[in-house]
Amino acid sequence: MFLREVFFLACLLLAALVPPTAAGELRYSGSIAPGGSSEEWQLGFSRSGESWAFHSQGVIVQEEGRIKGPVLKWQLSWDQDWASVRAGRGWHAFTEPSVFRIMHGNNVAEETSMLLASLGGSTAGMFSKLPLDNRLAGGAFILVEHAAPGLEFMGMHLRYDTGYSPLLERRAGQVAVLQGIHQWRGLTVTGALGRHRPAEGRASHGVLGRASYTFGKSSLNLEALRVEPGFESLFAASNRLTPNRQGFTVAFTHKGEDVSLEFQGRAHWNVEGSRTYPRLGLKGDFKRLGLTADLRVLPTAALIFTGKEGAATWQVDPLRQWLRVDWAGEYAGTRLNFDLPGGIVRLQAAFTFGSDWRLVWKRDFLRNLSHFSARARVPLKRGAVQLEWGEYDRGNLRAGFGQKATWRISWEWQF
Repeated sequence: MFLREVFFLACLLLAALVPPTAAGELRYSGSIAPGGSSEEWQLGFSRSGESWAFHSQGVIVQEEGRIKGPVLKWQLSWDQDWASVRAGRGWHAFTEPSVFRIMHGNNVAEETSMLLASLGGSTAGMFSKLPLDNRLAGGAFILVEHAAPGLEFMGMHLRYDTGYSPLLERRAGQVAVLQGIHQWRGLTVTGALGRHRPAEGRASHGVLGRASYTFGKSSLNLEALRVEPGFESLFAASNRLTPNRQGFTVAFTHKGEDVSLEFQGRAHWNVEGSRTYPRLGLKGDFKRLGLTADLRVLPTAALIFTGKEGAATWQVDPLRQWLRVDWAGEYAGTRLNFDLPGGIVRLQAAFTFGSDWRLVWKRDFLRNLSHFSARARVPLKRGAVQLEWGEYDRGNLRAGFGQKATWRISWEWQF
């Protein structure tokens, strides 16, 4: 908290003393539906000098008569050729560069505060209230990167602690990562080792070795890994490598003038050896025919042919017995899906007719169910109004059936 306020005051002092360029923006948006209504006001302000920049955003939300906020997000940055400093609240722009991706910039909460300082190939950071599953954690890390001809090296050490809570279990520990990449002619070799040591319980490890060799128009990739349970991408929205997984992967690619081929085989299983996760497939791109064929043997059999004729693109799988046809014009587009085993037909149409329209109709003949949704978006000079009926299925053939149709009106405006 103290660091956050110190840097916030520092940014105000810089903004007052250095001749800057400034910009502000106000956005208003809202929606109303049978389940309730909501409104959101966003006020953004940016100010910058020769080597520094300050961005801030205040947000006020109203839902069912209750007001939340204002929530303040801000970021201050100072950049030179030899060093940089960044600090902010509700902001996170650091992604750890190893194959494990322990920390990613997409993992942030409104309460998150972070301070980063970089000097040469070293970066040190402090954070508080960074999301960790259903908790918020504080901690610090240091990252060292070094590059030499044909060799790249990085190492990171991170400490974290959520603190104690009467309802939730404390999570605390340390993570260490080492990674090296060596390049020689057409060969690239990567080796990475990670260790997660929680404050309570056993330590877990992640090990990965990868080799890629390019010769002419072909390339061969080999990979071996072991990721134990408990070794995770702790401060990322998803795991880069799946925990409790070990095995091998081989891939071969050839890119010819007329034909390109891609083969991939994977033999993965869990650490206990009770489950397997195989993958085996071959894909060919036949340029003269305008056709691609994707044969998947494992984990499920499929044979997908894809072709294009003018504005139309089609896909057919004779093994799974489904067909998809897309047509895209200047002002309109359609998508037609047939799933014969599931007895489902889906038609989606998008076109511009005074407004931007999207209509979806589909039928499940086996269960005698239908689904329909529509959206009309009216663009305005400084905003837009959107009318919706039904829930959009996002292209999922089996989703949305049996849902009660409802309406929603939303709007946005920029001042």
